[in-house]
Amino acid sequence: MSDFIPIDDIESEADPKNPEEGFVPQVIADDPDLGDGSTSREGYNVASWRLHTLKEDSLVGMTEYEGDDRRSRKARRAQQASRDARSEEERVARRRKRVRTGVVFVLILVVVASVAATYALELWGGRSVPNVEGLTEARAVELLEEKGFSTTVDTAPADLLEGRVVEFSPGVGARLEEGSTVALVIGTSRIIPDVVGSTQKKAAEELAGAGATKVRVEPKVTREGEEGIVLEVRPAVGSVFMSTEEIVLVVSQLPRVPDVSGMDEKHALEAFEQVGLPVKVVYERGTADERFKVIRTEPPIGERVEADEEGTLVMGEVLINPVRVEDYFDVTLPEAQPFLASEGYELKASAKAEGNHTIARFESPNDARIAFLAEPWTHVADVANGIAADAIGPKSRVEGVRFVVEVNREPIAGVAPAKGTQAQGESEQEVEQPSIDPTKTSSKGLALLGLQSAPINEETARAVMEVCGLDGMLGSCTNASITLPPDVERGGHTVFCCYGELGEHVWTVLLANPTDNAAEASRIVVTCVPKHFFNSEDLVSGGTKICDFVAYVDEYAG
Repeated sequence: MSDFIPIDDIESEADPKNPEEGFVPQVIADDPDLGDGSTSREGYNVASWRLHTLKEDSLVGMTEYEGDDRRSRKARRAQQASRDARSEEERVARRRKRVRTGVVFVLILVVVASVAATYALELWGGRSVPNVEGLTEARAVELLEEKGFSTTVDTAPADLLEGRVVEFSPGVGARLEEGSTVALVIGTSRIIPDVVGSTQKKAAEELAGAGATKVRVEPKVTREGEEGIVLEVRPAVGSVFMSTEEIVLVVSQLPRVPDVSGMDEKHALEAFEQVGLPVKVVYERGTADERFKVIRTEPPIGERVEADEEGTLVMGEVLINPVRVEDYFDVTLPEAQPFLASEGYELKASAKAEGNHTIARFESPNDARIAFLAEPWTHVADVANGIAADAIGPKSRVEGVRFVVEVNREPIAGVAPAKGTQAQGESEQEVEQPSIDPTKTSSKGLALLGLQSAPINEETARAVMEVCGLDGMLGSCTNASITLPPDVERGGHTVFCCYGELGEHVWTVLLANPTDNAAEASRIVVTCVPKHFFNSEDLVSGGTKICDFVAYVDEYAG
């Protein structure tokens, strides 16, 4: 039977993790080497603490084991003490090192402070440039010379700093060796330079160089000289000014056509006058909406007009020429009447015809007349007399137009004078009188149409068409080709008649002379009516052309 060492006989040792508490043995179960009730220490080698079964009843093995254990503990305590001693030495060494570092840092600070202080006191490293901005020139030079510096002086325009330093270089605080140079800039007054006569661009550059920051250009229309030249500067040349003050350049500008789109004539003329531009007014056929309004300008709006030119104002008008017969259908008779009066036509007859149609005839001193009636190829208006007060009402419409020119030839006075006598008091005085050349004649009526003669042919008819604003010829006839009623004799007349359509109207031009083989027309008749007037079978039947019908009624039957 084996024996075990009692647990009580094992000297307990403090737990390494908790030295204040004793060692608590732990039973290791089912260990074949230890058997039940064996113990181990936590953190130590279990093998070193095994309790071997004493096969022999002897205390020698146990005694040796205990001795070994005590020696081990003693060795460990010695090792710990050695470690503690070394740790203390290291702590002392570290403290000494920190002290030495602090002393060195303090010494460095003292040295740096000493260097900075001596630099600030300018004991070394040169002298500092003082702030002399705003000082007078004399005071600035004095301060700089006290520092041992020399100076150079320049000037520049400045606001409110005349005679004082506005800039210096090097700047404040710069370190310079004695004898170094500091450049001073002394302020002077800003003066308006002489820019009159310069171009706008050059004047602006000169003002900017003088310090001007606000320059306004004021154009002035002029008919003389070039455009873009400075005519005046405000304030005047030589005046003192501030950089923030507005400078005005008065610059020449040739007149430009103002924007008069849609204006009436009165306001358009005022606009041209405001820009100093002479203008002439012309009238051009326009729509009803364009009547009495500006249609366009020449040159176009915004364009420059040279010094030797003038502008042209083109006004819209329905009636622009009394001989343009088709234009009358866009107005009423009350509207046509003042226009005709302005063209020299006087109302000679007016009446109400059957069917409440209005008849009115206007005559010109130029052997021309314009009549308004429903059937303008008849002579009804030509023979009418008297003026009925109520014939032309506020809404009287134009139903048909008849324009007649009488070709009345008159002798033209010759150039060579003929001598005659004239009584003057009791004596007679010889005077010069114009001679008459019967071979030279003129016609006011033809002059109205721009013609010198009126041969009865298509060429003359087309010239009349152009003046009267007509085109679109569809047919023509002469006294030799005209279709006449069977009972009407062809002889005794010389005629050429043509017709055409223009929009919703039919026009005719008749050149006639009541003699056979006449060389020239004695009258020219232009008519215009709406198309529906010729839709009736009783007017044009059996293939008769409109020109045949009109020539027959006007010349043969009239």
